[in-house]
Amino acid sequence: MPPLVLSELPLQGTHLIEASAGTGKTYTLAALYLRALLERELDVTQILVVTFTNAAAAELRERIRARLCSAQAALAGPPAADEEPVIAALRQRIAAADARRLLADALTRLDEAAIHTIHGYCHRVLQSRAFDSGEALETALVTDERLLRRDAVSDFWRRHCHGVSTEYADWLRSVWATPAELQRTLQDWPQRPDVQVLPALPPNTPQRLADELAARREAIARLWAEQGEAVRDLLSNDPALSRAAPTFNRDQIQQLLAKFETWLGGQIPLPGICERLSQTFIDAHCKRGKPPPRHALFAAMDEVVALAGELATARRVQVLTEARAYLQRELPRRRDRLRQRGYDDLLRRLAEALAQPAGGAVLAAALRAAQPLAMIDEFQDTDPLQYGIFRRIYPEPPADVEAAHGLLLIGDPKQAIYRFRGADIYTYIAARRAIAPSRRHTLDSNWRSTPALVEAVNAIFGRAEQPFRSEDIPFTPVKTRGPAGGRTLTLPGEPAALVVWPLSLTERSAVRGKTADGIRREAAYAQAFTACALEIRRLLEAAAAGTARLGERPLAASDIAVLVRTHHEAELLRARLAGHGLASVCHSRQSVLAAPEAQDLARVLAAIAAPQDIAGLRTALATPLLGLDAATLAAEQQDERAFERRIAQFQDYRARWQREGVLGYFNESNESLTFAT
Repeated sequence: MPPLVLSELPLQGTHLIEASAGTGKTYTLAALYLRALLERELDVTQILVVTFTNAAAAELRERIRARLCSAQAALAGPPAADEEPVIAALRQRIAAADARRLLADALTRLDEAAIHTIHGYCHRVLQSRAFDSGEALETALVTDERLLRRDAVSDFWRRHCHGVSTEYADWLRSVWATPAELQRTLQDWPQRPDVQVLPALPPNTPQRLADELAARREAIARLWAEQGEAVRDLLSNDPALSRAAPTFNRDQIQQLLAKFETWLGGQIPLPGICERLSQTFIDAHCKRGKPPPRHALFAAMDEVVALAGELATARRVQVLTEARAYLQRELPRRRDRLRQRGYDDLLRRLAEALAQPAGGAVLAAALRAAQPLAMIDEFQDTDPLQYGIFRRIYPEPPADVEAAHGLLLIGDPKQAIYRFRGADIYTYIAARRAIAPSRRHTLDSNWRSTPALVEAVNAIFGRAEQPFRSEDIPFTPVKTRGPAGGRTLTLPGEPAALVVWPLSLTERSAVRGKTADGIRREAAYAQAFTACALEIRRLLEAAAAGTARLGERPLAASDIAVLVRTHHEAELLRARLAGHGLASVCHSRQSVLAAPEAQDLARVLAAIAAPQDIAGLRTALATPLLGLDAATLAAEQQDERAFERRIAQFQDYRARWQREGVLGYFNESNESLTFAT
């Protein structure tokens, strides 16, 4: 893939620009915006820039403003010795007076610039072209649809469960105990037409499997009635069976057979414990060198266990398929009735309007005429619906026709692999394949990282022919253009720029003293987080000794960041760091009200609001937030006068609270509560 020549990229037709982290994606986008203003003489309302978050849109607007200001200053004077190629090219193509006029107009009107999120763009189109798109007037945009979805899922749950058998209801509750659990499983599937529920099964599959399972159960019941005592004797006395709990010790056998007989009566789904009656399970839990006991019932249970698994899968598929179809019908109906639109509705409604046989092409042409150039930032985050919208508005013309419009797609496909912001890597691949190789470009220079780190990344990923397992996601080594004179990290010895710590994949059981290949997740967490905590402690100790520095100052804890996948992992790591005496701050999307400190603060406020509640007051005093030690609390329990003074103290807090408000109370420095730090 050829490197992008920023000053020469055509601003017509469809082009793909692949940009790895640190290669100047935003700089490139702002420079292309500058060229469109001056070379094509488009005004700020005619250049569409789309990104995927409000914060990114705001940052893009400011970066473009700064770029236009710097260009205005550069073009107002003589050429500099180290002038940027883009500015030098513009001097040759645009008269100085025209450049000054166009830039002055753009900077004056930049607040009108069409820089939007994808949802913001769709909302503006639907509102401004309501007749062309068929959108209802005066619809409200709802940013949080959790309540609407919750009600719709609850309605589906009631409809689905009405009149079902006890056996089916028990199975359903074993998979999703509540409608809320079903909603968590569905996630955003109802809004994504590209998602399929697999395996695809005929609608009658669950009933067919249930009937077959019932027939097998009846056959096994007859076999049990005839030979049950022989089976009981085998399980209780056969010397080959391991009697180690929880497999085939005699107490377990009695519980197993009791549940098995209940299942034979047709009262419950197949319990998991009944898998122990299958020949497969018995074979796996015999003493070494001993021939396992065999019986026709065990072989029949093998078939039943397999059939029960198929039935559970088929039922799960059926529920998810029906729930998804119900929500796809019901959610738009409810939104229409309430005259509301959610973010997903905006995409769906515009896509439907553009796909209309009668007016879709007219609407696309009008949008294309209004904004003949579109730049899609973070294109790797695009899903099929979003890509379809832009492809209809900005279609690729025949090969022998020069496009009057331009569509510039800028992104990093490597970021789409993990589905950040709902990204779909296959959408990116499809778009990439649809663009001629001559119109695919790459940014080949890293301006952010140190040369050593860039070379290390190139060395690791350059070893494999297809490091991302797809020829459509190539790894392109980048050059290093890191800024000179930046703060240099100095560490003891000669550390590598990139270090990989392999986990020990052999785990020794603390219970039996056995060594097994593979590792449990908890053990992997323990290894990784312990290594991380010890390394951070080593670095900070080196900083205290003066051998770890960032530029001219010692390395600080705030200079160190650790990335994890989930909030749960962050909490585990924070606990491990605390165990090594290292304080840390955890950034996450979790509500601050869910933090333990928030719960403690609620207990303290409750005690201030009701100091006569002795139990509540003692609970507040015991919180870590107030920092009272066990000896102080015990002494106050024994000293009645001391505890009465404590009650009076909290009554005074309540009076001040009522007089000054809770914020005024906490801002009061005189005689306030002392919180532990």
